[in-house]
Amino acid sequence: MYQLQTTNSHNPFAKFAHNDFHGAPSRDQSTLMALVTEALQNGLFYTTDMFAFVTESMKELLPADNFIDKEYLKKSMRTEHGPLGMDIYHCRKAVEKIIKDTNNRTALNALLRDGKVTIDKAIRGKISVGGKNFSSVTPVTILKSDGSIIFRATGRGHKREYEFTMGANDTRLLQMLTPRVKDKTVTTAEGDSEGSNGVFITTIDPTSNRLQEMTAQYA
Repeated sequence: MYQLQTTNSHNPFAKFAHNDFHGAPSRDQSTLMALVTEALQNGLFYTTDMFAFVTESMKELLPADNFIDKEYLKKSMRTEHGPLGMDIYHCRKAVEKIIKDTNNRTALNALLRDGKVTIDKAIRGKISVGGKNFSSVTPVTILKSDGSIIFRATGRGHKREYEFTMGANDTRLLQMLTPRVKDKTVTTAEGDSEGSNGVFITTIDPTSNRLQEMTAQYA
């Protein structure tokens, strides 16, 4: 029988989102992460659709009421789809972070290998970050742990310098480095300093490394 993982004071999936696998995920955690990954790969985005997919796949491991019993119903604070829904929510956040970091690390390795990103070497092209437009950005720090890059840039028309962090797989950066679109400005919502999680290498399964090895080992 599946054991609930999330409590009011503890979210066991949080450390996996930060690449901390010390102690390894338990069998239940690994099972849930594998199913959430499969749901995302199948394009299930909405909470209700993901919950239905996961609970159907785990029905032999779950009680008939999905843990929404009398004791739970007595609580003043309730969550969508009950305590199991909270497990799936936190698990999904961790899995999405693992996938995003894997994509960013893959992209970063390719950019470094091809010499497209070099510390203190300006990258020229139009880009918009957090509602501000820049004509060039300069990498100042490379964070290999999650595949992100810290850039320094000067706003158009004034000398003030800005710093922001962007994943190496960010669509804006990749378009900036692509000659055929180098003259286009890539815009995002104001305040967005992280950008979208665009696909850099579509032939590589973003979960083929750490996550799949982890779930295979402890499933």
